[in-house]
Amino acid sequence: SILALALVWCFFCVIFLARRQSSLEAPAMKPSVLIGQRPPRHIEAPPDMAKAVREHVTGGAFAPRCDFSRDPAELRGVWPPEKPAIFTDLVEAWRLRHDWPNKTKFMAELGHVQLPLKTFEEKAWVHMVNYFGDLVEKPVLVQIKDFFSIVATAGTNMFLFMVSGQADRTSEKKNRRRQRKIFDDLNTSWQSPWGFNEAMLDVFAVDGIASGHGHHRHKEAWIAQVTGRKAWWVAPRAETEHFSDWWKPVFPYKNLSEYEGNSPCAWLLQEDLVPEGAPIQHCVQQPGEVVVLPAAWWHKTCSIDEFNIAMGQQG
Repeated sequence: SILALALVWCFFCVIFLARRQSSLEAPAMKPSVLIGQRPPRHIEAPPDMAKAVREHVTGGAFAPRCDFSRDPAELRGVWPPEKPAIFTDLVEAWRLRHDWPNKTKFMAELGHVQLPLKTFEEKAWVHMVNYFGDLVEKPVLVQIKDFFSIVATAGTNMFLFMVSGQADRTSEKKNRRRQRKIFDDLNTSWQSPWGFNEAMLDVFAVDGIASGHGHHRHKEAWIAQVTGRKAWWVAPRAETEHFSDWWKPVFPYKNLSEYEGNSPCAWLLQEDLVPEGAPIQHCVQQPGEVVVLPAAWWHKTCSIDEFNIAMGQQG
């Protein structure tokens, strides 16, 4: 019996040592970002992106267009959508569509709400930041009424973005309850357009001028502009894909510079950066319009107004 116990002991020792050696030899996973560092900025980026966008959209040469199908009858009430489209008459009955363009009314209703500051980083996509635009691991909560002054001071891409059912890694349960309460409180002020109610996750976004999301993709979605304008660039999923070391798919139609990857308004300011021949559609979404996007379509957005509010859903 002693011999048998010794053999069993040796067996488990061998298994333990083998697993330990395997773990030592396995390549270490790279962090999503370098915490405490700002998203990289290309040297060609304008020193004041907000000022550059403001001057661009108020200049006489700016002519907003939309390549998406407009009010297509065959896509009305169809979910999931088959192609990008824009609808002009789906949210006119929303109470908040009429109240929130008045910034004073919006702040009276939601100015006290606290949400984590976020940015877009090419490798990690949406990531939390502090007041100075430095990437952080824990959420930095700010009241919506203070958001726009913080953005103006930081001078970098920041936004408030919330998806129901998703929470930041820290204080997850508390964040989820807070986010769910916000959507519940607004439940009587908006509703999914007819036929779109199969989408499951509610989305709420607050942007300042020149803020937005770089190239990314997710499940099918619809987004309504409550107030402010938003520029979109969208492209279908490619037949072949590559993934970065951060396990995110890589935009397939161009090897993006750091400036393009991290500055959501780069293509607005320099249209020659858009890759020629790629199946990319561009659209400037106006207040009251709803964009629908099929699943896995690449898209980036750039807010071109100082006060920008959007709500919608993702599948």
